[in-house]
Amino acid sequence: MKRVWLLILAFGLAVAGLGGCEGDAAPSGAVSDTAAGALGNGWQPTGALALTYAQNFHIDYYEGGLTLVSIYDGSRFLILPEGAETPSGIASDITVLHRPVTGVYLAATAVMSLFIALDSL
Repeated sequence: MKRVWLLILAFGLAVAGLGGCEGDAAPSGAVSDTAAGALGNGWQPTGALALTYAQNFHIDYYEGGLTLVSIYDGSRFLILPEGAETPSGIASDITVLHRPVTGVYLAATAVMSLFIALDSL
């Protein structure tokens, strides 16, 4: 009888442990294939930033000095060099930033001290 109860308990724990798994969530440090490198217009990256310690984002480089920053939550930012025009046909969820960036909105005061240290206010 003890063996039956142990099997039932083991089965219950196994099922309870699997209940917390989410199939669509990216693991820590991972960027989904759809977010990493896909501009949506067929362009392919010419390179990528090799990350040693950083996690949860990916940076791809494209011809013409374009840089695509993909964050694990699905946010994507295309950084264009000064004077460059936005490429046609890029995905609608990509936020385009033109260099030089002249304004930053800080929502956390903890980060503000870093900008003050850079004399950037």
